[in-house]
Amino acid sequence: IGLNIIFTLFTRRDAIYLSGRQVNHVSTTLFFIFLTIIFFIQGVSVYLSAPYYFNYQSIFLPKKFILTDSWSYSTFEATQYLNSLPNAKDLTIWSDRKAICYYFVGNCIMRRKIDTTKNLPDYFIVTRRGVLRHHFKWLDPLSAPYSVDTVYSKEILNNPVWQLNILDRPKNYIKIIKTQDILNQ
Repeated sequence: IGLNIIFTLFTRRDAIYLSGRQVNHVSTTLFFIFLTIIFFIQGVSVYLSAPYYFNYQSIFLPKKFILTDSWSYSTFEATQYLNSLPNAKDLTIWSDRKAICYYFVGNCIMRRKIDTTKNLPDYFIVTRRGVLRHHFKWLDPLSAPYSVDTVYSKEILNNPVWQLNILDRPKNYIKIIKTQDILNQ
């Protein structure tokens, strides 16, 4: 229930007071009980969405639906996994979210186009939003070791080495894909 409904309720209640009509104290008490319940439900929704406060969550929205995509959510958790790998400082990654590069201890390709003459990524970190909108490209497609479409294929995306579903919603995710798994396809 939005704030506009709460303001509407307050406005109607205040209009009764200003008109000078007699107010039933039972209805006033019920109004404040109702208002307390609304604030409690809102508070529980905010608590349940922690730490992703700006990602819409409601107890009335089924888990199979999402209203917003991840905007760099869980990049810190993904880099914790990558930084825990034995040779993390020697790894190169590419992500559709630049925020991950600030936490990663190894090399991070921050451009959309990947130069095959330089370091190839050892891992791709992709989010739902990135899969829909922010594909990487090879600078020179003829020298590319594999197709861009291969990285975004269902077979690869369904078998990441690490995955986190944001707010336990499978359609809102961040995944880590190992390049070696792509080459083995």
